[in-house]
Amino acid sequence: MRLVPLLLLAGLVVLLVAALNTSRRVSAGDVRWIAGAADVPPAQADVYRRYLARHRQHRMVGGVLGTALGVLLGLRWNATIPLDLVLFCGVAGVLVGSLSAETYRLSRPLAADGVAPSLRTASLTPRRPIEHGRVLVTARALLSGALLGGLAGALAGQTATLLVALTGAGIAAVAEWTQSAIRSRRRPVLSPDAAAVDHRIRSFAARSLAWLEVGVATLTVSQVLASVPVSSPQLAAAQTFCSLTLLVAAFVLVHRASPQRPWSVILRPTRALTSGAGGGSAR
Repeated sequence: MRLVPLLLLAGLVVLLVAALNTSRRVSAGDVRWIAGAADVPPAQADVYRRYLARHRQHRMVGGVLGTALGVLLGLRWNATIPLDLVLFCGVAGVLVGSLSAETYRLSRPLAADGVAPSLRTASLTPRRPIEHGRVLVTARALLSGALLGGLAGALAGQTATLLVALTGAGIAAVAEWTQSAIRSRRRPVLSPDAAAVDHRIRSFAARSLAWLEVGVATLTVSQVLASVPVSSPQLAAAQTFCSLTLLVAAFVLVHRASPQRPWSVILRPTRALTSGAGGGSAR
């Protein structure tokens, strides 16, 4: 057992190196996908490419660190590696990594060439709307249900249930704060091309965070459900089935928020250019 932490540390280092190397590979198809255009000028393509590379790096590193934390906590508390805890920590790490990538970008407004301008003049041009409301409503409803379930569990003496619900709500609150920052951050006066790039990136970021938030909410509901004590074998089987189903759903939702082209876009690239990464798919 003493070798387990060392082996995990060595594996973590290998995964981090692999993640950093893999995340740097942004293809021309990825650039066209996030730009929503078949022909992207070189200056704009460079901005998109650097954004995607940074986003992938932050997500991968956060996911690896979160997964490692889940494994270590499982070994420390239960001497096992529970799948639900590992997935919960992994998703939380991916979300924190995404927030880190967005925080970096939000502090650096784009100029025409992707470099933060030294002199800033505020733009009064109305912002184009970013549509992701239905996904956020779903996430908030799931988190509200998880908090109610956690409160009920705490009243029944199951404080762990409330702790899980509060943890999920806290992670989602950070995502909501970042969403607000994306929508309302200060904007300098930009050229039309730079403004279009900024809008595409903001739309993708809002969409990605929305799917991550509903993924965290689904995972939180799964954990709250799994922590409810049951006495009947039939109820225990139903509880396990529902919890695992929600775990799979959370994984799918987090994957949908990935900063890379989905398979449907790769197989049908022409259709992708009509909607793109910043389209209304998160409604």
